[in-house]
Amino acid sequence: MSVHTIFARGLLPLAAAGAMLLGIATPALAASRSDACASWGCGSATFTFVDGDTIRPLSESVKDASCDIWHVWITLEMEYADGRSHFTPQILANSCTQYTVHNSYWEASGNIREARVVLRRSNGSRSEFAYGSWRDNPYTS
Repeated sequence: MSVHTIFARGLLPLAAAGAMLLGIATPALAASRSDACASWGCGSATFTFVDGDTIRPLSESVKDASCDIWHVWITLEMEYADGRSHFTPQILANSCTQYTVHNSYWEASGNIREARVVLRRSNGSRSEFAYGSWRDNPYTS
C-alpha cells in the first residue's frame, strides 16, 4: 500500500499503530518552544523539526519592555551535529507595547542537533543577551 493510499483512505492512525507494534520508532511532529526574558525584553520561538535539517514552521515573537535607546532583537540559534552554530536573521522589536511576530522556516546546510532562542539588546556600542533553553531535534542524535 502506498503512502498516498494510507493518507487518502484515512489509514494513518492504523499505520502509526502498526509501526508501534512492530517497534519502529518514528519521532512525533510536536512543536518545540524556547523562551528568553529579561527586564528589558522578552521573546520566544515556537518551531517544529520536520527532519534532520528543516524547521517548519518557525514563529518568533519579541517585545522591547524598556522602551529606551536600546534596540531589542530575537534570533534562533541552531547547533549542528558537527558542532557548528548558526543563527537565523535577527528580528527587531518594533514596539514596546505589543509583540513583533515573524513567521518563517529554516532549511539548514547540515543536521540540526538542537535549537534555542537568543534575545539581544544593543545601544550601538554595547550588547546584552538572554538565552532560552535548548530544544533537541528528535531526528538527530
